Amino acid sequence: MGDVILTAPMAEVLKYNFPKAQVDILVSKVCAPVLKNAPYIDNVIIYDKTKAFKEILKVRALKYDWVIDFLNNPRSAMLTAFSGAKLKAGLATNIHKFYAYNFYLKRPEANTYSCDFKLEMLKQLGIKWPRAHAPLPVYDLTKEQQEKSTQIYTELGILPEEKLIGFYATPKGEGRKWTIKNFRKTAQLLHSKYNAKIMIVCAPWEKDYALKIKEGFDFIYLSPSTKNLEDIYPILKRLNLLISCCGGTKHLALSLGVPTITLHFITRRKDWTPVFDKKHLGLQAHVSCSPCRKDTCDKNYICKNSITPEQVFKAAQKILG
Repeated sequence: MGDVILTAPMAEVLKYNFPKAQVDILVSKVCAPVLKNAPYIDNVIIYDKTKAFKEILKVRALKYDWVIDFLNNPRSAMLTAFSGAKLKAGLATNIHKFYAYNFYLKRPEANTYSCDFKLEMLKQLGIKWPRAHAPLPVYDLTKEQQEKSTQIYTELGILPEEKLIGFYATPKGEGRKWTIKNFRKTAQLLHSKYNAKIMIVCAPWEKDYALKIKEGFDFIYLSPSTKNLEDIYPILKRLNLLISCCGGTKHLALSLGVPTITLHFITRRKDWTPVFDKKHLGLQAHVSCSPCRKDTCDKNYICKNSITPEQVFKAAQKILG
C-alpha cells in the first residue's frame, strides 16, 4: 500500500510535462481505494492476479505510448513486456530487463525519500520538475467522509478544540513494532503536557495489542471498526499528529496532510519519511545494525528500545509547539 501511495504523485509530474496526456495506474484491488480521490490520475486499473493472461490483453488493448514499471517484480515486468508500448521503462538492475524493457533506468545512487527516488527515475526519460523535491501524496476527503469524521468524534465525545494524537502500533512484521511499554509512556507524557487524547488506529484483529496500550487510561481510545480501507480516512483526518511505526497507515495520514512522526527500526528513515518537510519527522533506531530491513533478528530486536518515549515526546513538541 505504501508503494502505491508514494507512486501516485508521479502522475502530477507527468501531467506537468504532458498536460493533455492520459495517465493511468495499475494496482491490485486491495490498494485501489487509496487512489480513489488522487489528483492527476485519469484511470485506476485493477489487476486480477488470478487472470494474468486476461490482464495482459487488457493492458495491451489500451495501446499506451509509455509504460513505466516502478514495481519491477515478475508480474509488472510481464505486463510491461507485452504491453505493446513504444517505450517500456524499468530498472536496469532488474533481472527481467532483458525481455521486459527497451529503456533501462539507472537506480538513483543516493538513499532518498521514495517519491524523490521515483522522480529521479522519471528524469532519465527527459521529464522536468520545477521544485527540489517531488510532490507529496494527496487524498481529498469526499463530503460523505468529512461528515463521517465529524460523526465519529461527536459520538466519542472528543471536542474539535481538544488535542488528538494518533498511535499506529501494529504494522506487519515484528521488526517494525515498538513496545507496548514505550507507547504507554509516550501517551502519559503527551497527556500530561497537552491534556491530549490518544486514538489508537487499528484493525479489528489488532485490538488485543491496542487494548494492552490502553489498559488503565481513560484518555486513550480505540478507533471504530472499519469495513474497508476508505473508512480509515475519516478517523485519521481529525488527528493533530500521528505517531506511527513504519507502515502504510503513516502514508495514509501523510496524504491527508496530517503531521507524522515515524519510528524506524528495520526500515530506513530517508526512504520512507520526507525529512525535508518539517511536518513529518522520522526517528531512526540508534544501533549499528539499523536499518537491517529484515523481519528476523538474532539480537532480540535491540533496536526497539533505542528510541525512547522521551525522544518521541521531544519530536512531538517540535510539531505541536
